[in-house]
Amino acid sequence: MLLNLNNNSVLIVAFVIVSLFFLIIVGFALNLAIAFSLHLKQNKNNKKYILNDQQIQLRLTEKQAQLTTLLNFYQQKIESVNREKSWLESQLQVIDKKDLKQAQKLTLHLKKDQILAQLNEKLIQKKVDQPLVNELQKTKLSYLERLVDQKIKLSENNFKSAFLKTKVKETAFNIFAAKNKVNWEYFKQVCDADCTLKNLEDEVEITFSNWSYLRRMQALLAFEKLISKIKTVKINELVINETLDEVKNEISQTAFQAGEKIVKEFQITNLNEQITRLIGLQKYYFGTDQLNLLELAVLTTKLVILLNKKFKLDLDLELLKAASLFNYLKWVDNNQFFQTLNTKLNQLLISDQVIAIIQQQELSFYPDQYGMLINGVKTMIREHNTIDFEKLVFLNSTKLIDNFYLYDLNMIHAVEYNNCFYYFVSVKPFEIKSLAELDLFVVLLKTFLAKKQKQNPKAVKLFITTKILAI
Repeated sequence: MLLNLNNNSVLIVAFVIVSLFFLIIVGFALNLAIAFSLHLKQNKNNKKYILNDQQIQLRLTEKQAQLTTLLNFYQQKIESVNREKSWLESQLQVIDKKDLKQAQKLTLHLKKDQILAQLNEKLIQKKVDQPLVNELQKTKLSYLERLVDQKIKLSENNFKSAFLKTKVKETAFNIFAAKNKVNWEYFKQVCDADCTLKNLEDEVEITFSNWSYLRRMQALLAFEKLISKIKTVKINELVINETLDEVKNEISQTAFQAGEKIVKEFQITNLNEQITRLIGLQKYYFGTDQLNLLELAVLTTKLVILLNKKFKLDLDLELLKAASLFNYLKWVDNNQFFQTLNTKLNQLLISDQVIAIIQQQELSFYPDQYGMLINGVKTMIREHNTIDFEKLVFLNSTKLIDNFYLYDLNMIHAVEYNNCFYYFVSVKPFEIKSLAELDLFVVLLKTFLAKKQKQNPKAVKLFITTKILAI
C-alpha cells in the first residue's frame, strides 16, 4: 500500500513538472509571437513614412489643394457678408417720407418768409414806390416758386442720392472683368468712386457712389464705354486708363460748351478758356439733378441785373454779371483741377461794393434741406475748439436747454464722411433765429442719427446757437 502511495506521488510530481515545462514552452512561444507581431507592425509603420521625392511632392500638392479649397470657401463667405453689408448700407439711405415732408414744409415756409422780409427791408431803405415793390416781389417770388415747384419738391421717385446705378448682362460683365476679376479690381482703384456689385438673376447691378457727382458720373460713363468695347477690344489696364481719360475729356468739352453758352448769353468778354470751362463744370457739382450751381448762378445773375437796373446803382454791368457767376465757384474747390484755377479767379478785380450788392440780393435758399444740416454741423465742428460752451447765450434759452445739450461732437462729425449727405453744399448760410428754424434742424438731425448712426432720437441733445450753428 505504501508502494502504491509512493508511485502515485511520483506520478503527481512528474505530472506537475511536465505541466510546468509545457507552460514555460507555451509562454515562451507566446512571447516570441507577440514580439514578432510588434516587430512586423513597427516595420509596417516605418515603411509608411519612407517616401521618395515624387511621393512627397504629390502629398504636398494634395494638402495645398485642400487648403486652397478651404480658403476659397471662406473668401466666398467674406464676399457674401460684404455684399449683405453694402445692401444694408444702401437701405439706410432711404429717408422716411414723414420726416422728409416735415422738413420740406418747414423749409419752404421759412424761405418764403425770409426772402420777403429781406426784400422789404432793402426796398424800405431805398424808398422805392409801391408799384416797383410789387414788381420786385413778384419777380423774386417767381424765381423762388419755380425752384420750389420744379427743383426742391422731392419724392421717392425723383430723389437722387449720392450714387449712380447701372445693370449689365452677367456674361458681358464676366468678359470685361476677366479671370479672377482682375480688370474689375483695377477699374475700382482708378475710377475715383466706390463701386459695389449686386448679383441679380442673369444680370449684375453696379453702384457707383461718391459725394462728387462729377466723379461718379465719370466712373459710370467709363464703365459703360468699356462694356461696349468688349466685343472689339481686349480689356486691360491700358484700355481702362485710356477710356477714363476719354470720358474726362468728353465731360470737359461738354462743360466748356455749357460755360461758353452762358458767357455769350450774358455778353461777358475776355474770359480765359479754362475759366469758361469751370463755369460749365458747375452743373456737375451737386449730387442731385434737382439743381446745379450753374442754373443757380444764371438765375441769380438775372435777378442781380434786374435789381441793378431798377435801383440805378450805376455798377459795371459786365463786372456785375461775372461776379455773380463767379460767386459760386468757391464751392467747387474739392479737386486739383478747381484748386489750380482758384488763383486765376482771385485775380479778378471785383470791388467790395459789387460783392456786397450780390450777397444782399442773392436768392437765399438751399438746393436741398440737407444742405442746411451739412453746413451747420461743419460749422459746429470747425469752431467747437474755440468756443466756451458754458458761456453761450441762447435764444429762448429755457426752452432750448430743456431739450438740447451737447451730445457728442465726434458722432456728429460722421456727417462729413457720409456719401448720402456730403454732396449737398449750401449756397448761402443763414442764422437760426426762430424756433421754427430750430425745429427744422432737429428734424433733419434726428433723421440722420436714427438712420445712419442708429442712435435713439430721444437721446439726441445739442447746444444750439447762432454763433456756432450759422446755417
